[in-house]
Amino acid sequence: MKRLIGKIAVIALISATPVALYNYFIDQYFVLRQNVASMRVLPNERWVKTEYLIKNPAKYDSIVFSSSRGSQLPIEFINQHTGGRYYNMTLMAGVPSDHLSILKILVRNKVAIKHVLIGLDYYSFQGATPAQFYRGIMYPDDPWERMKNYFDYLFLPFDSTVFNELNFDGKDVAYDIFGTGEYTFLKKEKSIAEHPEQHPARFQFPILVVCDDRIDKTLSEIKQIISLCRANGITTTFFINPEYAPSYLCADIDFINKVCFRFSEITDFWDFNGSSSVTGDMYNYVDLIHFRRPVGRMMMARIFNVPDVAPADFGKLVTRSNVAAFTAEAKRAHEINKKKVKLNCAPCRQALWK
Repeated sequence: MKRLIGKIAVIALISATPVALYNYFIDQYFVLRQNVASMRVLPNERWVKTEYLIKNPAKYDSIVFSSSRGSQLPIEFINQHTGGRYYNMTLMAGVPSDHLSILKILVRNKVAIKHVLIGLDYYSFQGATPAQFYRGIMYPDDPWERMKNYFDYLFLPFDSTVFNELNFDGKDVAYDIFGTGEYTFLKKEKSIAEHPEQHPARFQFPILVVCDDRIDKTLSEIKQIISLCRANGITTTFFINPEYAPSYLCADIDFINKVCFRFSEITDFWDFNGSSSVTGDMYNYVDLIHFRRPVGRMMMARIFNVPDVAPADFGKLVTRSNVAAFTAEAKRAHEINKKKVKLNCAPCRQALWK
């Protein structure tokens, strides 16, 4: 019996070794080796970026948190006009629960932070952290938990779907993950520059509409972020990323206005949505989701009061005192502009993660 068990163990080890070697050298989610030259697809940013800041606690003094939309926020422009040393903590489907978890870890590990700039989407009030897959695993502060997760990544089953993903190999997308933290859509930007007539095809798909309400949970997380930051001498600035105007028009304006009212009770925030000279131009967007870097520059110029960069109709500071007027105008404009545009709104669906 012992010999049989021993043989089974040897066979299991021999069978598992190729899988472990493959995952170690391919390092699909960039957790095991973190070799930039071998990056192929989008990493697990929640793990890699948090670990990087912990290992470099004094390299930066401020952080930009956002979903992948924030990947196009220009860190060098921000540093130039603020004198700060910002790092872009853009995360795939990043939401306040992510930002709160990461901030707790960074504070616990004494990472230097003076200011956090937190970008939200209206989806932030509808969906939660995508913890059900390998890019949703947060960096484990506990060494034993970290070791367990390392083994999970080491013995990942082969997944052929990654070959259909956008390549982060420096050809499709260039990711400055250990520098500014931002990335550039090289291939798409080149296509827009060389073949602008082909760009509208990227906007022919039905626009995703989510109809969940997670406002209470999200606002609780935002309150915790503000409280944590105040307790540690960190200043905060919040903003809502600009959706492409047709996407905004497909959304429920009453829900959006409810978010604005509730959000403004907690803190002031910048809203870059609505039909404007920026959001109405598809050439300001890489695709239906992501705005381009010049838009990110306009946003930061508005927030940090840099003149002659952003048009006057782009970006509004929403406060408790002006939210009633802001939402009334937003509803009026939404109803008018919705009639002017031929929309391709998909049926409302539930958020994937709650």
